[in-house]
Amino acid sequence: MEILPTEISLSVDSNEEAVSENLLSNAELKQFDKSDKQIGNENVIEAFECSDSVLFNESYIVVGDRLSAKIITASYNLTIFGDLNADEIFVKGNLFVTGSITCNKLHCFKVVSCQKEIESTFIDVGYDIFAESIVCDELKCDGNIFVRTTVNVDNRFDSPNVLFAGEGVVGGGNFIANGAVTKEYFEFDGNVSSRIVELDDGTDYQSNDVIRRDENIDDKKPEELISIAKKKLDSLYSNPDLTENEMVNISEILSISELECYKNIDELFNEIINISYQDRIDDLYTYLKVVYAKKYLPKEFIEYETVSHVFAKLLVEAEKDINELNYISTSIVDIAKSIYIIEHCKPELKYSQDELYDKVFSSIGIRYNTVLRMLKKD
Repeated sequence: MEILPTEISLSVDSNEEAVSENLLSNAELKQFDKSDKQIGNENVIEAFECSDSVLFNESYIVVGDRLSAKIITASYNLTIFGDLNADEIFVKGNLFVTGSITCNKLHCFKVVSCQKEIESTFIDVGYDIFAESIVCDELKCDGNIFVRTTVNVDNRFDSPNVLFAGEGVVGGGNFIANGAVTKEYFEFDGNVSSRIVELDDGTDYQSNDVIRRDENIDDKKPEELISIAKKKLDSLYSNPDLTENEMVNISEILSISELECYKNIDELFNEIINISYQDRIDDLYTYLKVVYAKKYLPKEFIEYETVSHVFAKLLVEAEKDINELNYISTSIVDIAKSIYIIEHCKPELKYSQDELYDKVFSSIGIRYNTVLRMLKKD
């Protein structure tokens, strides 16, 4: 069954107030209001491609290979399970994309999270950016920028906060930031107004600081963040009698390093602490989180006395009754995390990938053949 919301075609000349001022005056506009399929307060539709301009008047989740249009405007949050292509993208809430973003101009009032590459001539973001890589002529971001691999800027980079790049930065023109932390290299040809820290340049940063749970990480200078990351395992192995709060503190220090093996370790360990108070694992999403934690948490965390029973007892019991576990979606973030875990923990899961995807997407009424196309399976 097609999942289609109310759709209206009209000329932008109607001066619809919710439309971005940047919409072309001679473009046809497709409006999407409330859909008959929802998760939380967000509407769900299947992806489509068109040559018109598109306006989402509500928060929307779009599922499919690719959402493509001339101009895409979202009045609230926009989530894309697939690729996003347009000449101009204008989002007044958060933008979450599991594929790549390709456009000429990208404007977002809040957070942009893209699991693959962002390629755009101009990028303007109000909060943080998370991406696999970024290629652009000009980037302006009022928050922090976290990129797993590289940032390539040809003209101007401007942020009052910090850039973290898992590999490095290349480009030219003007680079303005509070700080830039790269794992391998910073090769920018032009004017640089920023503190630059390259982890692999042999520099030994010294600091006795630790981050407490009530401290604001944003207040730390880039050099301090890096020195904390470099001392990660020293803190972990030096004291076998750590309290649970101290373990949480260490997990936060580890996560700051932005190294792949420690990414989001603080969030993951806190999830396990919460699960440790349960008598059993009674839903599929909790099971997925425990499987992921068992694979990626350091053994010192898995064997810690207050949470070890989650893996040694609760997980074992859940795997015996795996067919009885139901998947209940509470937010789009939960669904996104579930997809990520299923993709990265296939050998560890006591359930086939197809059956897991079926349970996850059935919870929001999406056709399974759409899921197969999205994952590019035969």
